[in-house]
Amino acid sequence: MNCLDRFGDEMRRVMKNYKATIDLVNGLVKYFGDLYAEDVYLAGFVYSDCEKYRYESRRGIVEKEGFVGVCGDKVIIFQYEVKRREKLDPIYVLLRNTYYERLPPISESDVTSLAESKVRITVWDTRDAYVIVGEEGLREIAKKLQISIRQVYADWKEGYASIILEIGGSSITIRYNDEEGRVSLDGQYPQGFENSPIACAVTNTAARIITETFNLFKNIANKGASLITTYLLY
Repeated sequence: MNCLDRFGDEMRRVMKNYKATIDLVNGLVKYFGDLYAEDVYLAGFVYSDCEKYRYESRRGIVEKEGFVGVCGDKVIIFQYEVKRREKLDPIYVLLRNTYYERLPPISESDVTSLAESKVRITVWDTRDAYVIVGEEGLREIAKKLQISIRQVYADWKEGYASIILEIGGSSITIRYNDEEGRVSLDGQYPQGFENSPIACAVTNTAARIITETFNLFKNIANKGASLITTYLLY
């Protein structure tokens, strides 16, 4: 098995775990009725080790709110449209009144600045929730190998992950597509690139970043699901 195939195996596991996590959250929302996915995430966010902020945007026609966590070298951001709820679930009221409203606010410009020089990993694009991580690891690898890593991107919902790098002025794209279940390689790459030191180092680093990023999201979702299940059942 070459390094690109190993990258594909890692991404396949991440995509499978993502689907299981989303099924857990959506199943909980469906079961309890007056509950939204962001309530589950907020409940888990409360018990995360992240530095926590409240985000609100009242400009324009669409009002948005959410929460932002700075978790070491990672930043997790949940932004969603404000919903007019016909019935306020007790867990929602509890989370809002005793926790969310007491978080320090963070501005839209501050959220933007947090995302600068980061690798963006999409979590759930219909609610504009995503995780961004620092590029330090990528920069170290790129400098060591004397190449340029232009982008690492993963969209768990759509089921793909890609790495774009440049070697000697030539662009190379490594892309995993979950629907096809395989990794493709595009661009002008040297013979035997699939198992070269460059391909191995870049895919190993990218796989680690994407997996660690997903684990942050998964832990928050699982904590939220556990907390809300305990609260509503007992």
